[in-house]
Amino acid sequence: MLLELLLPLAPSGPVEALTKEYGVEKSRFKADVSFCVLCGLCVRYCNEIKKANAVCFTGRGVDKKITFVPGVAQNICPVCRECVPLCPAGLLPSEVEQVTIGTKL
Repeated sequence: MLLELLLPLAPSGPVEALTKEYGVEKSRFKADVSFCVLCGLCVRYCNEIKKANAVCFTGRGVDKKITFVPGVAQNICPVCRECVPLCPAGLLPSEVEQVTIGTKL
């Protein structure tokens, strides 16, 4: 059931591999893939690999978002963009000034 719920939000990458492993061929659910699924891959890549700390989580629970760190992201993100291919939902940040990641490509 969880894989069926995730599949419309992130149809490629790790979710796709898990659906094949567990025999989930398609989802009964539809989702608007115009928002971030909060997997955190971009945050971890930016913080642990690039050591730039330009992307972070803010808020808790249903208010949790991925945002850019003002001042840092304005200088780094427009040039880097290395986190973009990691996104399982295929989303790309629209701007760099403390906006939530989640604008569709």
